[in-house]
Amino acid sequence: MVVTNKKKIAFIETNPPNLRGNYTKCNNFEPYGLEILASGAKQEGFDTKLFQQNEVPDGEFIHKVLGNSPEILAFSCMTYNYDSSLAIARLAKQQNPSLKVVFGGPHISSFPIGLEKPIKKGIVDYGIKGEADSTFKKLVATMDSPDLSLDGLVYYENTNLKVNPVGKRIETLDKLPFALRNNQILSRTNVGRIMEPSQSEQVATATISYSRGCPFSCSYCDSKNIWGNNVIWRSASNVVNEIEQLKNKYGTNTIFFADLTFNANSEKVKELCNEMIRRNTGVKWYVLARAATPNGEKPLIDKNLLALMYEAGCRKIGYGLESVIPEVQREFRKTVPNGLITDLVEQGHKLGILNKGFIILGNPKYESQKTVRRTLEVLKRVRFDEIRTSFLTPFPGSELYSQARQNEGLLTEDFSRYTTDEPMLKCQNLSTQELLEARKQLTEGYYRSKEYQDLVKQKTSRFPQLTKPYEEHHQFLRDKKIL
Repeated sequence: MVVTNKKKIAFIETNPPNLRGNYTKCNNFEPYGLEILASGAKQEGFDTKLFQQNEVPDGEFIHKVLGNSPEILAFSCMTYNYDSSLAIARLAKQQNPSLKVVFGGPHISSFPIGLEKPIKKGIVDYGIKGEADSTFKKLVATMDSPDLSLDGLVYYENTNLKVNPVGKRIETLDKLPFALRNNQILSRTNVGRIMEPSQSEQVATATISYSRGCPFSCSYCDSKNIWGNNVIWRSASNVVNEIEQLKNKYGTNTIFFADLTFNANSEKVKELCNEMIRRNTGVKWYVLARAATPNGEKPLIDKNLLALMYEAGCRKIGYGLESVIPEVQREFRKTVPNGLITDLVEQGHKLGILNKGFIILGNPKYESQKTVRRTLEVLKRVRFDEIRTSFLTPFPGSELYSQARQNEGLLTEDFSRYTTDEPMLKCQNLSTQELLEARKQLTEGYYRSKEYQDLVKQKTSRFPQLTKPYEEHHQFLRDKKIL
């Protein structure tokens, strides 16, 4: 499929003004999903350009987008930026009614029915549910007279919203082109708040995925709406080819692997690490990992795998601990024995790996002052280098969202507030203000604890190269009045 009429497509990622919170948002990443779509469209002959809003005001941003005279606008929507994407699309249509607007991404895949009013009002023309690579190219190639039978297409017909079933997953990810990147976007990217190399020393930090999907089914997660429960992997050589391209073209020295569970298959991890070692990539990287199977009985990572990852360049691991309370862990379907996570983190400390712990507060039934105190006690024993404390958020399409709606447990359905930085669920034992104060006390209590301070002294003494990453992390905490 080679397009002779080279339509101009603008790929757009918007950001709502309330996105960056003191406790949650700390990284600056490229719009990776859009970059892959843009690369595929460019390969087919389309004129493509990427736009990332960041903190640019809407009027200025839409002027920049329309200044390139696009014919099609393609938006990738998370739940939190769905409303801001609609706002930009509305402004664009007001200025150029002939524009075609396509929405996709996690929110559309999870909640396609939400597009009924925007499509009916002419703000959005089409949505795409699920893996969009193939459907998007076919849609834009026939935009003047589109094929309405395309997999996952969301459209309006005869006064009704239609949502087509998603198609088969792409099984050979190596056939996809590498993401379409540019220097302007990569000049703003970094892994925060603590990383080796430090934020100030990172160059063109890039996002890469080794796999698509996750085999697990956490109750709060909506990823199955895009990927199902199967994981499909690229080859290790294909991933390293992309890393080498990034190094040679942009000088990239830091990578974030966007895999939902990087260590879902330990043999695949070994393949990639060995390939990176063999080809001496020299980049440092950060991954998101899971400590154990859902019932907590089988560890998914051990000291030997950690050592291999470190040798290959891994310098930071984010563990989705989520909760230390057994009842909450079972409800999340994510049991992690405290002894197991403590041992994994300690093994990481011995190697020089930076360990990040993800904590979710606000379980409607179980969260209380007692569970928050218990969480702090456990965290001080585990001793993460960094913690991220967020609130349980019922993303549309998740099991949690269905339960909350049925039980009238939602505090709001203003999706722009679904950033995980504020409570979205009614809690039996704590008010919203009490939850916010509990998060503050937990975070401050951890970073000010003797256990954490001792960790920093011990680790910087053994690994002097971590001094600057810690200093920058602590300066951020001081700037935000956390330290």
